[in-house]
Amino acid sequence: MSSNGIAIIGAGMIGAAHAYGYRNHLPRFIDNLPGLNLACVCDANQELAKTMAATYGFRETGTDWRYVLENPEISIVSVCLPNFLHAEVTAAAINAGKHVICEKPLAVKSADALALCQVAKNAKTCTATVFNYRRYPAVAEIRDLIESGAIGTPVHMLVQYQAEYAADPELPHSWRYERSRAGAGALLDVGTHAIDMARFVCGDIDEVVGAMTAISIKERRLPAGNTVGHNRVQLSDEARPVDNDDVVSALLKFKSGCQGIFSASRVAVGMGNTLSLLVSGTKGTLRFTSERPGEYQISQSDGH
Repeated sequence: MSSNGIAIIGAGMIGAAHAYGYRNHLPRFIDNLPGLNLACVCDANQELAKTMAATYGFRETGTDWRYVLENPEISIVSVCLPNFLHAEVTAAAINAGKHVICEKPLAVKSADALALCQVAKNAKTCTATVFNYRRYPAVAEIRDLIESGAIGTPVHMLVQYQAEYAADPELPHSWRYERSRAGAGALLDVGTHAIDMARFVCGDIDEVVGAMTAISIKERRLPAGNTVGHNRVQLSDEARPVDNDDVVSALLKFKSGCQGIFSASRVAVGMGNTLSLLVSGTKGTLRFTSERPGEYQISQSDGH
């Protein structure tokens, strides 16, 4: 490829987060990646793509993701589309020889996610998905402390992601509330971050002992126009059912023998966007919350 152009496919809320990150960190990498540049924002909604490109400094826009994959000037692609498009577009981008970051979840169905992982394993380019919380220094330190034996043998973990973005029943219906297009609700949207953090600090999960889900807001009205993210908009009189989970809870057993309690909610009023972790061991306890991302707490037994 003659240029390290960066493209974002999907100009919604998550696409904007990727654009913000690329723009802010571009100076850190430009010396090691000659030609690194903000090349293209692609979205079926051309006006949305143009707005995001202008906001973050991308030089052009497109409306067909295939254009991005066929462009030899583009080598780095972020896939920020609705969930049901992730697997198809990401696999095509990898096969086109691009470096790819795909937003989570990788796919709506587990079989499609596994197939995509196999495509990525065979790739000669770099591939990744976005589990950013494990990159917090405090979380990395917690894992190091556990591995060093600072709290003894881990015996119990509590991990939960409590969000309130869908707590308002007057927010519009969208693909996020349809199992066929979003897959699971709170589980895939925010719960995946909690599961990744649990596995990052305590290792692989051997068994889900039990689980339950609930839909607390059973229908939502369609928007009167286009929507982005979780914003309030004018609603139409037509309502559609919500058929994926607002809340999910599970009991976990790790391969190490540690027990775990996992929960996720997208309707937790007052919780904002909070990921929290507590790990208890035979000699101490570690605690973390994303509300205070730069720190963690540790309690250790004095041996008495």
